[in-house]
Amino acid sequence: MLEKAENQLRVASYNLSCMSQQSKSVAQARLLVEEEIDIAGLQEINWRNHRFSGTCYNTLDYFDSFPNHAFGEASPFGGGSYGNAIVSQLPFQQMDNWHYDNGKLGKVHEAELISAYANINASQPETVQYRNDLFDQYGLAMIEPRAYQRTLLSVAHQLIAFYNTHLSFESAELRRSQMKQLRRAVLADSTPYKIITGDFNADLNTTDWQIFQPELVLANGYHGVWRDTFIGIDPAVQVNSIDNIIVSPNIKINKVWTIQSTASDHLPLVADLELKK
Repeated sequence: MLEKAENQLRVASYNLSCMSQQSKSVAQARLLVEEEIDIAGLQEINWRNHRFSGTCYNTLDYFDSFPNHAFGEASPFGGGSYGNAIVSQLPFQQMDNWHYDNGKLGKVHEAELISAYANINASQPETVQYRNDLFDQYGLAMIEPRAYQRTLLSVAHQLIAFYNTHLSFESAELRRSQMKQLRRAVLADSTPYKIITGDFNADLNTTDWQIFQPELVLANGYHGVWRDTFIGIDPAVQVNSIDNIIVSPNIKINKVWTIQSTASDHLPLVADLELKK
């Protein structure tokens, strides 16, 4: 068992891959448990949807080693939802979820895409084909809705606002806009301690992260060390350090590492954190 002071916390950010089914979900949850994670921000969660078959699939069914779950919908999907989740050994005091404003770019085909996603069912091939046809026709102009969630929890009698997100892959400009929206929300939050986890899809450079600085501190990139977290194959990706854990300056980053695994196309990013007194 990990021994730590009451003001210390082990945090992870992990994109599970939306195509992960039971064996992968079990392996992913086991990784976090074996690493003795206190709280994790997860991305690409299937929430009671029909992505894989006529039977509903819920990724979080396999994370029952974490007694506290908070799901945040990014989009309706397959009769259920798709989005982000926070799983924790610590109880939540509050749970919220907000969508990013993707501006005019996000509204062009928004209604068509959400309708296609909401009705998709793997046991009805025509619904899958309709979704595929839309992407064939419009390509990256089909902008998926994206969201960020927030929970409140207490550590060492101190309140922490814990955020989790997954940013857009379609456009660097759109990602930068979402980063700025998230930064504004976090800095406006009166909660004393703040943590953000997420897949930021910042796959072109490491300079866009400066949007969060100097008011917030990056775990990935801490002291200039960037850790590759995306291990998939994508010729468009120029930088693989796309996942991060970001904290307010009153939280000390003691250690940062990745867990080596092929359970997803991302590696879990882990940080040992300490609330400064």
